[in-house]
Amino acid sequence: MEQSKETLLIVDDSRLQRAVLNEIFSPAFNILEVSSGEECLQMIKDKKNMIDLVLLDLVMQGMDGFDVLKHRQEMPEFKQIPVVVLTTTDTPEVQTKAFELGASDFLSKPTEPAIARHRIDNILKTNRRLNHILQKQEALRIKS
Repeated sequence: MEQSKETLLIVDDSRLQRAVLNEIFSPAFNILEVSSGEECLQMIKDKKNMIDLVLLDLVMQGMDGFDVLKHRQEMPEFKQIPVVVLTTTDTPEVQTKAFELGASDFLSKPTEPAIARHRIDNILKTNRRLNHILQKQEALRIKS
């Protein structure tokens, strides 16, 4: 039986950047795309159980990536989904702020496809292991 693909949500106000990321990740993942922070939060509310990872641009009109990360902290359904930040500005200050707000990792734009795929795969593997441990722990709690 073939395992179903995991789903990535790409959040970027650049249509070109979404197309590039789609090209990189669509062979291995189901892709959802939105062009704003507001749309991202709504998509998480609507499809929370379907999204395995969010690729989030930091610099967007309106609600930027930092605002999305702040809102994420108040959304239990979003806190469980890893977020990889995309940016052209990868200064230590920007990275520190994103990590403090809960980002799992960073990808610089332009994105190197092989590195991006490996980073995403590693984050998803770690998240699957964590979820498996939490499910076992819950099963043991219920059993006892």
